[in-house]
Amino acid sequence: MQPKQPKLVLFTLLLTLGLIGSVAYWSMNAFRLDVQLQRWLVQPENSEESFAGAIDRDIPFGTWQYGGSTAFAAIRDVVDRQIQQDIPNFQLAYTQDPIRPPSSGVGIQMLIEGRLAFAQASRPLTEEEINSAMQRGLQIRQIPVAYDAIVVVVHPSLQLSGLTIPQLVGIY
Repeated sequence: MQPKQPKLVLFTLLLTLGLIGSVAYWSMNAFRLDVQLQRWLVQPENSEESFAGAIDRDIPFGTWQYGGSTAFAAIRDVVDRQIQQDIPNFQLAYTQDPIRPPSSGVGIQMLIEGRLAFAQASRPLTEEEINSAMQRGLQIRQIPVAYDAIVVVVHPSLQLSGLTIPQLVGIY
């Protein structure tokens, strides 16, 4: 049986392979992060200090307020639950501004104001944010933990040969 729309079948196959590749790439990076965290937490084999001792010394205990970008919302519960299971004395509490909706900018501003221990952001810090922190005597830094991507899908019936970055920016 021949497919009636070979371009659609090819497009679907490429899209599926792209999604599988993205999941595989994310999984490999998550595994690498896990290995790096284990190296950070675990003492050398010849040390008499236990794993629990390494955690007691290296990880601050208590409840830590954080907030910010909604990009982390999809994984927030899973990550927080896993941290709670692995390190019961290190607790995270997601905190929102009572008026403004959650966003990278709101989270960073709350961090600068001293209302959060750390902020999740789906973008780099701006010069204005860095300067605002410095004016308050704070030195904030950003630590990338993931990379984001946008996949553009165009229906084959549109017969587009391509889109430029300015065109995509205009669409979004």
